[in-house]
Amino acid sequence: MALRNPSQIKPDRPMQVNMTSMVDIVFLLIIFFVLVSQFISADNILVELPEPDKSLAKAVELPDRVVLNCRNAGRTPEGIARVQYLLGPISIETTDELEQRLRAVKEARPEVQVLLRADRNVTYYGVRAAMQAVAKAGIEIMNIAAEVED
Repeated sequence: MALRNPSQIKPDRPMQVNMTSMVDIVFLLIIFFVLVSQFISADNILVELPEPDKSLAKAVELPDRVVLNCRNAGRTPEGIARVQYLLGPISIETTDELEQRLRAVKEARPEVQVLLRADRNVTYYGVRAAMQAVAKAGIEIMNIAAEVED
């Protein structure tokens, strides 16, 4: 029996790849993602849930930290810098309103902490006003977020 050297073997025809199974897999993946995307959109339907009279379920604990963002809101016609305060998703225009909302949060959760995040374009006066509102609301722990350069 004579053995051939593999380098000397020359195929009679060029090598071909059967793409049928690859196309089948691609179509199955497309169908899968189309179906999954429809299930996800079905989860976002607003539903009015019933409230039971006697429930054994535990109440959801609210987080002990709220995020207070200070954003630059441009300038008034007089040239005074304006600051927009955001307590979570709620936009607040004045420091008095900010203080009232923080007091309400403090009453609901006495151990609440504030994380203060300020845009670098906000003046110190605007950040200081937010810090004073936190102090007047009686919140004792406030953290200030800053970006650290590498």
